[in-house]
Amino acid sequence: MFWTVAKSTVEGDFKLNMEKIKEVNPAAYDHLMAREPKSWCSAFFKGGMTCEAIENGMAECFNAIILDARKKPSLALLEEIRLYMMERLFNLKQEERKWVNIMCPGAIKKMDEFAFDIKTWYVHPSGLNAFEVRNGFHSYGVNLEGMYCTCRLWELSGIPCVHAQPTIIYTQQDPARFISTWFGKDKFLSAYESNILPVNGSNMWEPTPYTKPLPPIERRMPGRPCMKRKRHVSEHQDRFSQVSSKGRTVQCQNCMQMGHNKVSCKNPSVQPTPKPKKKIGRPRLNPELTNCTRLGRGGGRGGRRDGRGGRRGGRSGGRGSTSVYEEETQEADVNIDDEGDGIDMADLDQILSDLSYLRESTYSEAEILMCLNITQSQLKGFDALIHQSKQAAKEDNGEDGAEESQEDNDEDGAEESQEEGVDDTQVRVRTQVRVRT
Repeated sequence: MFWTVAKSTVEGDFKLNMEKIKEVNPAAYDHLMAREPKSWCSAFFKGGMTCEAIENGMAECFNAIILDARKKPSLALLEEIRLYMMERLFNLKQEERKWVNIMCPGAIKKMDEFAFDIKTWYVHPSGLNAFEVRNGFHSYGVNLEGMYCTCRLWELSGIPCVHAQPTIIYTQQDPARFISTWFGKDKFLSAYESNILPVNGSNMWEPTPYTKPLPPIERRMPGRPCMKRKRHVSEHQDRFSQVSSKGRTVQCQNCMQMGHNKVSCKNPSVQPTPKPKKKIGRPRLNPELTNCTRLGRGGGRGGRRDGRGGRRGGRSGGRGSTSVYEEETQEADVNIDDEGDGIDMADLDQILSDLSYLRESTYSEAEILMCLNITQSQLKGFDALIHQSKQAAKEDNGEDGAEESQEDNDEDGAEESQEEGVDDTQVRVRTQVRVRT
């Protein structure tokens, strides 16, 4: 709301916007009125300056450029400022050669910002170069010869405002011709036609018989160095000068209730509900780098299953392992009696978890086979097993009406049947995944 008031171009808009601030915060209204609005509101600025900047942004930009140089001694500081300004003048001259129009691109871009709003204003001619522009109950007078609009924005900025552009188009003229000459190419060149001459280095200075000046001896001042900004005398120096927390909704860290803090809390302490831990980082997109459990002995580098060496021995996968291309054509041989070549339930759960994660991450089937080091037949078996597990979970959660009524009548019997069903599923899992490669 403050910037709306500061950018008001007529006194009527200034008073209207100040009344809105007064309704929200009367103290802010009194503070602004006591600061002399003629020094910070555009409605009281003198016209013809062709500059609508009301903030100190240009000085802040320059201060940010020399921020590192300010830490250096005076001579080094001035030398860096000189080099920066010398290069800036040259770069601006080179930029001017790219201009297509006689006006600077920044002024044309700012004028084009009104291209959509000018459609809502209707032009009523009053004289040869005088017009009245209306939009509902709002109306403004425009004079093309004097390049003036009663909203004062054209006079303050030097760029045709949203009221002046419809009148220029009404007279079938180019709005760019009515931009102030201060934004022209010739004014730009005259501002940067001079350049800063190069300066010789210290190696070419003429030696003198005088003693060379040395920098003062650096010594550490007593106490901890001050890191806070030194405030101006007009600023509040007490600890209550920060932004007030009035209007904020605070939560007590003792009882977890809203409206007070733990300093004034008289309620008993409540243990907060622990939040689930989030996985750090993003999922890996390269299947070869995914940390997943592999099938068989030697699934990874130096693994225990699927032979010694795993996939370390080149294309064939190392001693005791089988190539991926051979596994795709080899038939799966289910061996129920050989317990030594089987997969325990801990490894199986990890494999199913990794497979579900890779399916959700939209990996291709070839990437999944390479990541888990399994064959096509094994992948189909694991997919079927995951499907059976999901179906069993749905039945256990009570989606089937018959099971819900049975659980209401006899909960103990349902739990026993569920455990038996899980055991049967585990037996089927062991039967399907005990594969000899």
